[in-house]
Amino acid sequence: MLFSCKKKQSAKRVKKSIQHELLIRDYVSQNFKSYEEEHKLVVDTIEQWVNLKLEKAYNFIFHKWQLDSLLLVNDAKNKLRGSILLNTENAKKSTQEVIVKVSGFKVNNQWRIILGSSTILIKELNRSFR
Repeated sequence: MLFSCKKKQSAKRVKKSIQHELLIRDYVSQNFKSYEEEHKLVVDTIEQWVNLKLEKAYNFIFHKWQLDSLLLVNDAKNKLRGSILLNTENAKKSTQEVIVKVSGFKVNNQWRIILGSSTILIKELNRSFR
C-alpha cells in the first residue's frame, strides 16, 4: 500500500486502502506455504549474486533489501512475479527507496530469475506541499 501520511487523503480512500491491504495480508497468510519454496529460491538466488559480487546485484550489495512476501506463482509453478524493496538508508543523505520487479520462469526444470525495471519512491515527497 503506497500512500503518504503527510498528504491529506479522503476518509473513503484511506478506508479502501486499508481494506485492500488487509485482503493482501489475508491472502499471504493463507497462501504463503504454497509458494514458500519459490520465495526462498528467489532470496537464495539474489544472495548468491551478492556473494559473487555480480554486476546485476550491485544495489543489493550496498543496500538492505527484502523480497515482498506476496509472490505471484502460476498454478503450473513455472512462472513467478514479485517485487523487492531496496532500502537506501545506508546511503548518505538518502532521499529515496526503490522497488525492483522480479520475474522467474522454468526452463528444463531450472528456474531463471530476472530483475526487471525499478520504481523510485521519493521519501517525504509531500513535504513541500504543506
